[in-house]
Amino acid sequence: MKSEQPVHSVEHYLGTQIDFAALKRSRVEGPERISSFGLKPDLDDHIAMLHDEFIGRSRLEFYNVILTVLLRRGYNTSSNFLLFRRLWNEEANFLVGELDSRWLISACDTFTDHSEDKEEIAFACAGTLFMNTVKLYETERHALGATSAQPYKEFTGRVSLFDGLTAFMIGNGDMIKNLAERLRKSGGGCPTALIVQELFRRAQQNDTVYRRFRVAHKNFETAW
Repeated sequence: MKSEQPVHSVEHYLGTQIDFAALKRSRVEGPERISSFGLKPDLDDHIAMLHDEFIGRSRLEFYNVILTVLLRRGYNTSSNFLLFRRLWNEEANFLVGELDSRWLISACDTFTDHSEDKEEIAFACAGTLFMNTVKLYETERHALGATSAQPYKEFTGRVSLFDGLTAFMIGNGDMIKNLAERLRKSGGGCPTALIVQELFRRAQQNDTVYRRFRVAHKNFETAW
């Protein structure tokens, strides 16, 4: 007699065998997508809330989310991280292209928490640090009511910030160009390297300080 699926397994929530190709083709079903917010103490309730966030998205993305939540809450961490690693080793390009930045950061956090590969952890930490720093800056900016319509104050010389750091020379500085080139040179064949490169690309595409400074840049030689 076939035993029942164990509670809190991926199959319990996804209701399918683990076939990545099939999961990419199929969609999470439901009446209306609802963005999730906060943390529900009950695991089933939390997964249900995330299910509604992924309505219309591929079931492979939701598979990643379920594994992330199970690992975050400490369920079968050894076996679930093996599944998580296999998923990202085989489907990193797909996931990097489909998941939003929130879940890419969560993937970095998961690798940091459970991986023993130093290269993987280094890129994962870099991804989380980079995007969460951007998040904090943009949060402060939003809370202060700053808008993109406000003109930048022009710097004509050295502007001290703190602890020896000086302000980026808006319109001319080469710091971001050099950062972009070093990131490209870092290469890396692990999934977290791909995530970091994608997060940096998205920072240029969305309304962040990176995009705003890129639009305001005037010096062709230091453009990125």
